[in-house]
Amino acid sequence: MKCFEPSIREADINAVAEMMRTGEIGYGPAVEKFEKSFSTLSGKEYNVGLNSASSAAYCLFAYLYEKHGSCDVYTPSVGFMSPAWAALKNGHRVYFIDVDDNLMVDFEAYRNRRTWHLERQLNINFNKSVFMPVLYGGSSDIDGLIQKVRDTNWGDIVVVDSAHCITPKIDSDYIFFSFHPVKPLTMSAGGILATNDGDADDYIRKYRNFGREHAGDTYDIVQPGFNFYMNSLNAALGLSQMKNYQKSVADRKTNFEFLKENIRSSVGHFATHDEHSSYYLATLILKDPSSRDLRESLKAHGAASSFHYPPLHKTTYFKNSQQPSLSNTEYLEERIINLPIHQNITLEELKLVVKVVNGYDMENDVV
Repeated sequence: MKCFEPSIREADINAVAEMMRTGEIGYGPAVEKFEKSFSTLSGKEYNVGLNSASSAAYCLFAYLYEKHGSCDVYTPSVGFMSPAWAALKNGHRVYFIDVDDNLMVDFEAYRNRRTWHLERQLNINFNKSVFMPVLYGGSSDIDGLIQKVRDTNWGDIVVVDSAHCITPKIDSDYIFFSFHPVKPLTMSAGGILATNDGDADDYIRKYRNFGREHAGDTYDIVQPGFNFYMNSLNAALGLSQMKNYQKSVADRKTNFEFLKENIRSSVGHFATHDEHSSYYLATLILKDPSSRDLRESLKAHGAASSFHYPPLHKTTYFKNSQQPSLSNTEYLEERIINLPIHQNITLEELKLVVKVVNGYDMENDVV
């Protein structure tokens, strides 16, 4: 059994076949159509198609450096490495902050760290600050967290890592998305940077295409850039699913509820999802620190599970002795296990996951 095995619908195959017949398999009209269509999900005026969410983050932090110089970037340590790396690589400072029991960024931890920096900056140059929460697991909002950030009147830029969620309801200045074979909106690879900032839109559209600007039948290089654009094949896949992503999310929600109802509370509790969640991950937080053992047990029975993510502040690349202790992040580290709930998993596969997690004796057929 392959609990994370994606499937491609006939409509997706037909969409790609039609795109291949046109010969426009690089950047083309399908990308523009997908960008326009995706605005209904992002809620932003400008939506720039890129070849990954990592590219979206890189382009954005290049733009923020161009506009504001080196910024202080505050983000949870529980997240994928590329957004933090993109910030560092583009000349910003990254400060990891703790998460709450739901694996969402902790506002008090952020405020304490931010206040400490404000006090230090009384006698040094002031840096613009970026607050970058992660919509972990697919949740679309964080209980008014951004309003608390706005209410501080610090003027921080809000960048949201929405790589797990395609239906966000969170306030942001910039937000980036990821499309992947096992996500509700499937591509082989792809990303979107969404914003209402027209200057950022112009900069990132050039950046994704080597910094080029058309000049008659040739072009000029007017800024930094690289090969970051989305191709038409992936855009065609995305477009073919825009009318059906709701069903994928609904199926994921049903699968999540099944696991939540059938896995014993004595094992642990699930991270919660809000009304508009994309249900990317079913994150079980174990009472005992044994996620590695449980993942191995699931694997032995043919059921995949995952660990998102090793805390960034403890990895070799990001380790920094000046970072504060992230006590809750470290407490949760060995208790996090993500169970499969994708739209293609079967009921029998879900039942197998429940049996393994609940400690079911597979050989003797007893609990």
